[in-house]
Amino acid sequence: MKNRLSGRRPCLSFHVLLGAFLLFLLYPAAPRAGEFSVSPIRMDFDKDVRTGVVTVSSESPDKLNLQMRAFEWTEDDQGKDVYTETQDLVFFPKIMTLSKGEKKTLRSGVESLPVGKEKAYRLFVEEIPSRKKAEGVNVSIAIRFGIPVFVKPERETPGAEIEKVEVAGGVAKVTVKNTGNVHLVIDSITLKGKNAGGKETFSKDLAGWYLLAGASRTYTATIQREVCEGTSMLYIEAVVGKTDLKKEFELGNGMCPRKTQ
Repeated sequence: MKNRLSGRRPCLSFHVLLGAFLLFLLYPAAPRAGEFSVSPIRMDFDKDVRTGVVTVSSESPDKLNLQMRAFEWTEDDQGKDVYTETQDLVFFPKIMTLSKGEKKTLRSGVESLPVGKEKAYRLFVEEIPSRKKAEGVNVSIAIRFGIPVFVKPERETPGAEIEKVEVAGGVAKVTVKNTGNVHLVIDSITLKGKNAGGKETFSKDLAGWYLLAGASRTYTATIQREVCEGTSMLYIEAVVGKTDLKKEFELGNGMCPRKTQ
């Protein structure tokens, strides 16, 4: 069974993740949740690779009971992740039990390729919650991690653009759009301001993220009034893999914050 790996790190441990951190804030003396790692942390399927293997390793001193669930992954108009449970992904097993230091294999695959546009999924590996008593309080603790799974169409046409730039009240909004049919990873977005003489007035780096096919995401940065008033041009650069997207924007009257009385 051929397994195709991608991503910068081949293995990553996840100790206290979704579903657990609020409980630790509320109950600092609660028992420690189970720990596990998965490798690889992402899978890509295409016309040549239809199946993949993930190794799940226990890093917990206690026995771990895990369940697997598949969700279709989309992004809404604001670029926020939306998950819908799906049966598009075939995976086995649905449940696994790991003893201390034990490793087991999770197999996954797809039966068909999408037409026209890449499909994105998350294959969640999540601990089945157990009821434990801590300081007289019953606490349900569980952790989970969603493995990104991308199923590419027969023909890939990547593309991206800085779709829109707006500045109002000292708040800059930069919208990046994925114009292609496969996902992109935005490594970073940099905003730089310059005055009329070309001297840099400020520089801000914003963290990027996945941008799914056809989706847009708006990144926001606040510019202080004094800095904004001394800035005439805004330069935007988005690093998308080996591609740099660049755009210039001229600041006009009324775009900076008003002076407080």
